Amino acid sequence: MESLNNVCQRILFLFTIIGLLTISLISVKPSLANQKNLKNWDSTKRTPPLLFENRKGAKFSIKTFRGNVIVINFWASWCAPCVKEIPSLIDLADSFQNKPFKLIMVNFGESLDKVNKFSKKLSSAKDVYLDKKKLSNDVWVTRGLPITYILDKKGNIKHVALGELSWNSPEVKKVIQQLIR
Repeated sequence: MESLNNVCQRILFLFTIIGLLTISLISVKPSLANQKNLKNWDSTKRTPPLLFENRKGAKFSIKTFRGNVIVINFWASWCAPCVKEIPSLIDLADSFQNKPFKLIMVNFGESLDKVNKFSKKLSSAKDVYLDKKKLSNDVWVTRGLPITYILDKKGNIKHVALGELSWNSPEVKKVIQQLIR
């Protein structure tokens, strides 16, 4: 029969191993490049109309940016996953700045004042647009935020991502590059 001291040492050893495993799992930064969030769009579905405005009140639609590969991201400042992925969206736009590419980050349902305050925290706010009245609800914003669409140069939706994604990952950049060609 094992002594109480040996049993305690084994239990301590097991707790140490479990603790180390837990720490190693926690310290691994989860990758946003979760490719499973990026899905092919059903090509039989037509691209619905979308109206939005910039922070100065000028109105835009998808047609405004035809001829570019368009990434349309719907977000809100209260949405933690939205806020987390915005820097990678800006990085993506920066990496394609000399290509036929347009990033459209549409704030979903917040006031201009709130969007302006939030935009001051961003490295670039030039691609921030608004849908204050949530006109895109049930058509574009179908299952929560963030939701992002990738459109080809003709304005047809090709991919959709529900949830956060690392938009500056090599996998995503490859998808964009293929559409730019």
